[in-house]
Amino acid sequence: MKMMKKRFLFLSLTILFIITACSNPVADELEVYINEELSSLADLEEEAIYEYNSVTGENFTDDADMFYHIQDVVLPLYEEFVSQLESITLESSEIRDVHEIYVKAANTQSNGLLKTLFALEYQDHDMMLEANDMLSEGRAGIREFHGELEALLNNHNLDYEK
Repeated sequence: MKMMKKRFLFLSLTILFIITACSNPVADELEVYINEELSSLADLEEEAIYEYNSVTGENFTDDADMFYHIQDVVLPLYEEFVSQLESITLESSEIRDVHEIYVKAANTQSNGLLKTLFALEYQDHDMMLEANDMLSEGRAGIREFHGELEALLNNHNLDYEK
């Protein structure tokens, strides 16, 4: 999840920028997508990541606390984030294709969190390794999303302004 912090930071910085674009439908939709759609989800995603980090790594206390916190706090937050992410509708196939990378990665993260719960419940070390692999795969997908989003911005001659 440390990589999720980096991904979140990148997303936050991206959202803080104002996109300037020439008038074309894809560029206009891309501006709305970043400045409105993704921006509105940033706090929810940040909260889910913060809560996950509060019971993992150096903040880990015991399996029971981790289990209940992920079950009662983290997973509901992250599932709400994924639900809202999935509800975004886009006209442009270019943006939609890039967005689908994000949706798939976020779903992989969500499934990794769910598998973490099962691993904790059944005290299954192999299942925990699988859960960690899923979380890593989700992070990789989110990095891919950011790379593709940046390429899309460049393809449409969009500039960032602070």
